[in-house]
Amino acid sequence: MTTLIGIRQPGHDAWSRSFKRLLFTPVWTGPSICVSVRGAVRTYSGSGGKAIFIGHCLAADHQVRAAVATGNPAVIARLPGSYSFVFGTAESNLLLAVDTAGQFPIYFAERAGQIVFSSHAVLLASLVGSDIDRVALAADVIFLPGTRTVFCDIDQVASGMALRVDKNGSSYIRMLRPEPDERTTLDDAAERLRTRLVEAVEARAVASSLSADFSGGLDSTSLAHLALDARGTLPVLTFRSSVVPVPDDFERAARWAAMRPGFRHVLVDGGQDQLPYQNLVAAVDQPQWAPITMAPLRLRLETAARLGSDLHLVGEAGDLLLGAPQIYLADLARRGELAMLWRHCLCWARLRGRSPAALFRRALLLAAKTRRTSLHGLARMLVTANVPRSNPAWEQQVLSHWGQLSCDFLLPAARRSLAAQIMSMAEAQSDRLDLGDQATTDLLRLVARAQRALRDAVTDLPVALHAPFLDSAVIEACLTVPARSRCDPEVAKPLLRKALAGLVPADVLTRQTKGDYSQQNYLGARRAAPRLRALLDSPASADLGVVNPGPVRETLERGLQGLPVAWGSLNQVFAIELWLRRLDSNSWELRHV
Repeated sequence: MTTLIGIRQPGHDAWSRSFKRLLFTPVWTGPSICVSVRGAVRTYSGSGGKAIFIGHCLAADHQVRAAVATGNPAVIARLPGSYSFVFGTAESNLLLAVDTAGQFPIYFAERAGQIVFSSHAVLLASLVGSDIDRVALAADVIFLPGTRTVFCDIDQVASGMALRVDKNGSSYIRMLRPEPDERTTLDDAAERLRTRLVEAVEARAVASSLSADFSGGLDSTSLAHLALDARGTLPVLTFRSSVVPVPDDFERAARWAAMRPGFRHVLVDGGQDQLPYQNLVAAVDQPQWAPITMAPLRLRLETAARLGSDLHLVGEAGDLLLGAPQIYLADLARRGELAMLWRHCLCWARLRGRSPAALFRRALLLAAKTRRTSLHGLARMLVTANVPRSNPAWEQQVLSHWGQLSCDFLLPAARRSLAAQIMSMAEAQSDRLDLGDQATTDLLRLVARAQRALRDAVTDLPVALHAPFLDSAVIEACLTVPARSRCDPEVAKPLLRKALAGLVPADVLTRQTKGDYSQQNYLGARRAAPRLRALLDSPASADLGVVNPGPVRETLERGLQGLPVAWGSLNQVFAIELWLRRLDSNSWELRHV
């Protein structure tokens, strides 16, 4: 794991000594800027300034040097890959730039006129003495988007943006934050995606000994085909569970692997130990639920390591970027595209055995609300905890700004404080982006945060985990076309199908079904029930005044009985509890970052 810590301000000697005591290595010591690291980073100096990269910068050394020599951060940000960077000039101007998804975050705090920054919020909090932000922790339970961390006065540089710090203070500048362009057609986006995705895979294939997921789904299988084109031979791994078998995925993976002799198809067999919740692991930096469900991934990476791989490709973020959150239906209603809206409602409702009229009405209702009024409604819901005990109708779940809320998971005081914050946020909201595009942006941050937590959790393995769909150029190619144009209920991932036609077999690109893994949470929770109940017996999150353990326990018991529950919020409560307990144990944060 690479960890970075730095400060901009004359007279940083005391901070520099602190960095050294933590066994950090100085990589930049100037009159006004000091940066130290643990782990490997790429550092380049030139006439234009000095840059330190964290993440997956795939450019060759000569390309990076040429970009840094320009002194133009926009040029440095457009190198291939997914990475963040710190850039400074001879005038002691500092720029903290974050990748498009936020997969490699940079956090900062202001103390007595000094800007202290780090790749890990928990390390920064321990250095500057920040307490846990209870309101931000409450927002984490319901996945409220934003750039606040769970520590007081520590913020995250927004994804795709850069924080500029100079003698006049600090300000944000836009770097790589793609927005939809109504002039961009699906064909235009497909042509760009084809180029960017091939480049993303080829850059990794040249640099490393490679392996790839081969789940039987479109995303990982497509990446594997591109990697095979670049390498000639490729180990591809398919996880097969004896507890929750999904024959459709496995049979397709076996058939598709046999289509090309260069694939070395490896079955990774898992059992009950690979169910969710069997290894309750806390995220390293901020609370995140992904590590408690990551056993199949760890088993695949262990297998990849035994095969000699040092870089493994996964298809994370493909579902989001190549499709659209179903709130895009409200955008069709807003734009008066009612015939198309009805056709899409018919298709989606038929797949779920629901009424298309109910879905149509829900889209019209949501289209009439602004983001500000929706936030006001969320704040009122938090204050009253007016959430039905039974699951809301499917139409309400899929067509919502906030998904399936669990407001009753929060104690009354935490709900009131969070509601007050939401009301103040609401005044700054606009409807510049369509609902589907805004939801995609919000969900992309969550996907990137999950990928970061998974990557941190497997640093003990000699295999780097890469998700090419999170490369900045790939995200840009996908998101320049509006969400409502990326989605067609009659064609699975039309953007990917157009982009990779001729590169990936048509049988792969035309798959319409998707494996159902929904039983995993239920089976895993039953097997781990004593440990999950113990987590909620005397929760630290309740002691902080955030989580209301009663409704959480009731939800867990309903899940153990096989009833539908909001697993997302429940998993996040488990993640918060594990994180808080580990944070309190013997300066855990310093030892682990």
